[in-house]
Amino acid sequence: AAVHSAPARSRDACLLQLPERRATSLAIAGVSREAAGEVSVPCRAGDCVVPAGETWVLDSSIDVDTLTVKGTLRWDTSKDGLELRAGYILVDDGGRLTIGSAQAPMEKNATIYIKKGQVHDQLGTRFLGGMGSAEIE
Repeated sequence: AAVHSAPARSRDACLLQLPERRATSLAIAGVSREAAGEVSVPCRAGDCVVPAGETWVLDSSIDVDTLTVKGTLRWDTSKDGLELRAGYILVDDGGRLTIGSAQAPMEKNATIYIKKGQVHDQLGTRFLGGMGSAEIE
């Protein structure tokens, strides 16, 4: 079974479409899939988009131009020292960013660094924010 990449929206865009869940693990080019249907964040640069309906797990540090969460991005609370670097982080309407929760609190070192240089047409520069029914926990 293969993972299929969608055509990029821009030269540096990172948008990944995955086939339906499978009961076994799959590892291709740094993307891992588990039985729960969660995927390690495959973006390592450019504009990164977590598609609606998908759950990605931040289990290694990333440095991207921008991060837009339309689905769910969950921080791996078992990993120490993870860093997320982006010009901005937008949790879009219906998206969810979970860094920790009452059930799985973040008790390790975690860093979110907002870099200079990227501009969102509505929210401006250097932000971590949500729009509409976005959830940030």
